[in-house]
Amino acid sequence: MVGLSIISPDGKHLGTIAGPEHPHNFAWGDDDGRALYLRAQTGLYRIRLKIPGIRPGAE
Repeated sequence: MVGLSIISPDGKHLGTIAGPEHPHNFAWGDDDGRALYLRAQTGLYRIRLKIPGIRPGAE
């Protein structure tokens, strides 16, 4: 499956976030950190998540 694999700290595969294209880069954003931005070959995609991601430098 093409997408972004979610792996637990102990190495267990928890799932895969599938998008319309194979992701090349990703970052969390928005004020609450609950938007996942995926950059692919021909587009930029935003997926809202239930939990915030890690944002270096964010308080």
